Amino acid sequence: MTLADQLVSSLSNIVLLLIVARSVSGEQLGAFVLIMTLHQTACAIGQMLVGEPYVVLSGEEEGGQRLAGAAGALGTALLLGAAIGTPVVLVAYAGLHNGALVALALCLPGLLLQDAVRYVSFGLKRPDIALASDGLWAVLATGGSIWLAVAQTPSVIGLVAVWAVSGFVAGVFGGVLLRTLPRLSSAGQWLHASRDLGWRFLLESFIARGQSQIVLYVCGGVIGLAAAGYLRLAQSIYNPIHVAVSAYRVVALVDFAAKAVRCESMRALVRRGTVVLGALGALWTGVLVVVPNAAGSAVFGTAWFSVIPLLPLVGLYKTSQCTAIAPYLALRAMRLADLTLRTRTWISIVGLLVTCAIAVLAQSLLSVLLAQAATSILGSIAWQVLFRRSETRRFLATAAHIGQLRCTVVSHAYLEPEYAKNLESQGKLCQLTWITARRHRTLGFRWTSVGAQRPKHYRVRGFPALTSRSSDRYVLLSTDMGLRDSKPHAVIVEYQPWSIIAMQVRIYTRIYCPAACLIFSVKKNTFRPQTRLLAAYKKWAVVSLLRRDSHIMAASEMTRDLLIEQLEIPEQRVTVVPHRGLDTQAFAPPAVPAVADSIAYVGKLTSAKGVDLLIKAVRAVRAEGDRDLQLKLLGPIGKADPAVLALARDNDWVTLHESRPNSTVPEFLAGSAIFVMPSRATPDHEEHDGRALFEAMSCGLICIGSAVGIIPELLRDGRGYLFARDSDDGLRAALRSALEDSAGRRRAADLARGHILAELSLDAVATSRIGCAYRTQLDRRVSR
Repeated sequence: MTLADQLVSSLSNIVLLLIVARSVSGEQLGAFVLIMTLHQTACAIGQMLVGEPYVVLSGEEEGGQRLAGAAGALGTALLLGAAIGTPVVLVAYAGLHNGALVALALCLPGLLLQDAVRYVSFGLKRPDIALASDGLWAVLATGGSIWLAVAQTPSVIGLVAVWAVSGFVAGVFGGVLLRTLPRLSSAGQWLHASRDLGWRFLLESFIARGQSQIVLYVCGGVIGLAAAGYLRLAQSIYNPIHVAVSAYRVVALVDFAAKAVRCESMRALVRRGTVVLGALGALWTGVLVVVPNAAGSAVFGTAWFSVIPLLPLVGLYKTSQCTAIAPYLALRAMRLADLTLRTRTWISIVGLLVTCAIAVLAQSLLSVLLAQAATSILGSIAWQVLFRRSETRRFLATAAHIGQLRCTVVSHAYLEPEYAKNLESQGKLCQLTWITARRHRTLGFRWTSVGAQRPKHYRVRGFPALTSRSSDRYVLLSTDMGLRDSKPHAVIVEYQPWSIIAMQVRIYTRIYCPAACLIFSVKKNTFRPQTRLLAAYKKWAVVSLLRRDSHIMAASEMTRDLLIEQLEIPEQRVTVVPHRGLDTQAFAPPAVPAVADSIAYVGKLTSAKGVDLLIKAVRAVRAEGDRDLQLKLLGPIGKADPAVLALARDNDWVTLHESRPNSTVPEFLAGSAIFVMPSRATPDHEEHDGRALFEAMSCGLICIGSAVGIIPELLRDGRGYLFARDSDDGLRAALRSALEDSAGRRRAADLARGHILAELSLDAVATSRIGCAYRTQLDRRVSR
């Protein structure tokens, strides 16, 4: 509708000019054109001081503030029309005795009001009002001019009066439709509010117009008046392009301003505008080049033959100017008026000096046009580069607004209250929504368990699930998974990128929120597909996904290395971020000292977890001395390996404890001094998050672990004791060291607790995860 309004405005002026040209003499036509030129100059001043600043500033205001600002802007336009019209009336009436000029000057406040109504309508997202106002003006002006031409004796005074009064009436009509009266008393307030934009926009417009006029005068004085005439004629042939550019300016500035307020990337819009306007300029040049000489000479006379050689260079100059419009408007929308003014000044000065020097030295119009085209191309490149750098700096400067990030987590892993604390911490840093399955038999939970604690800082969206045996082989029975309404900036998927649910999220994100970035939280640190076909599918799923818009949060350095080396993921697309944080207040060192000879283990009671290795190592250390070591095992006894269970029951110093809620694990650990995680490596699994280990580290236990998976990363730098994987001797040696070196083990426990507080607490992990999501979305916006 905005484009339709601009077309109505431009076409009505062309039709009116044709009617006047057929109704009056050549001298009167010239007078009418000069009067219209004065009106265009006044409107340009109004657009720079009122129209474009209002479009840029109105994006961040609420409804009431927008209307108040509109009243001030319209009042400013009225006063500006009076300020310009008053001296024109005095000069026209007292000096020139020109009645047509007096008619224009008297109506100028209403004409500038009509133009301001158009821009205010665009700023208020009501282009229909602008279209109605321009349509009324076109009907009244055209109808009145035809009536004068047919029924009366047409004169330039009557034609100007009809045209100007019609514009005045259209301006008042537009104000009525806006339901906003011009407020003259708010004009000063408006000029103060827009002081950083309006005057700079106006000065910049004068500089751009002045450069082209000076070049024209230099060509006339140095090369000859004929050269100046041919240059002006060649430029006027491109007036249809100017009409299209004027329409684009109004439409694009509204869109750019809206994106600037929402801190969204404008690169796609700039790229599209650059291509469209550049193609339009090149297409028009091509049309002019192939126009038959007979047609050209019929319109322009013999001057056409002198203009033909100039068209390719003039076309190159105009096309390069078109490609600079989009980035220039984007900079205006970002309110970088100082920057655009300085840039415009330097580009104009350099272009003017180069062009004038070529005119003096070469005294050839073709050389002047070549210099103009070259400097215009460099200027267009400068605007593009300046826009990209400015937008990048602007995005980087918005880091403090991380709380505005809309983030969605798709997972089933936060059902226990202790795990749900992670979502609470992350929800404090963003607008968080958790999407999960409402009922999932194979995942071992029911929807009632989700509502045990009401979320405070995040929303929960649950959907029915169609499941299979494996935890990631299910889909949510939903047509949009809530993404249509939430419109997240980032979607965190806590499944492998090749899983079925991950593919569903990928498809829905592309449909309902294509601007969102996908972030996969990956724990698995082994890659052993059963078949070549499955391997190819997994690699395709990861590579095709990350080629476009995604990032991976690897739970460990081992996972990161696997993704980079085996799946060939670019290093910059993978960040090591802990999978879950820990409530360090709940998992804290106990007030009562632990029993020095008590050893604890938490996890599955299987040989893959190395429980048999642990029992044998403790038995060997017990046999070496007089220590009465006690071993406490906590895990699902019903799912224990029979051999491990038999080995545990054969030793009376081993105590078996059934699995319990995670929140009660600190009570279990409180009676022990040492914690051991003796996991073995299997072809398809190594410890990927070490949850039980860093819970023990947070509780102040001396920790021992095998060099498997993430364990070395947790215990390095003196935070615990490591032994070689599946090594009886290594585990026994680590147990002896932990039991005998009291000073060393206390230092290790303190270092471990400090590491958990700094890197794995709820707040630390929330900052890392949401920070990664924010940076990924930021990188996507900057790179678009």
